[in-house]
Amino acid sequence: MKHTAAATLCVLILSITFALFHFPDVLLVGSITQDVINGEVHLGGAVSYAAAVSASLGKRACVVYSAHPDSKLPMFTEGHVTHVVPANSTLTFEHSYTYFGELSGAGPTLN
Repeated sequence: MKHTAAATLCVLILSITFALFHFPDVLLVGSITQDVINGEVHLGGAVSYAAAVSASLGKRACVVYSAHPDSKLPMFTEGHVTHVVPANSTLTFEHSYTYFGELSGAGPTLN
């Protein structure tokens, strides 16, 4: 009987330790975007910014986002658990700026 109680206690301690150190602190759900700024493609979208903030605060996030499976964007995967929901295209915004840094046009584009 003593061995069973000790084994149960060990399993309980290991389970709690696993839960505390392996589960993410934050759940982020949303779309990422391709931000095209003067012809250069950058990662955008609220989920990517929230993942960066979480990482800077030392928090691990579970990020569930929607994107085209072939999108070649730099990702925010380091330190985070990610899951991609496949989409027909990745949401793209094109931004144009003048020489003086003023926004001359912005909006979604069709892929």
